[in-house]
Amino acid sequence: MPRIDLSKTAQERHNRAMSRAMKKLKKRTPEEWAASKRKLEALLAEKAAATALGPIESAMRNHPGLTREAAERMAYDLGFG
Repeated sequence: MPRIDLSKTAQERHNRAMSRAMKKLKKRTPEEWAASKRKLEALLAEKAAATALGPIESAMRNHPGLTREAAERMAYDLGFG
């Protein structure tokens, strides 16, 4: 567990931590940045594919009491069906 210097304000501790983090980031090579970007893009694509819902499913998820039949009826009444 890291030792916390209580003589410093929270802002000073935050600034110091951000300074250390930025130093680490500046040491990264372009290849490391590219690898991180590919990994992030793969994770985002995986998440988007896993959570892709249709409009009816999305409406039902956002409104727990909504049934599929009611959602389909509303979509038809509004001209979407």
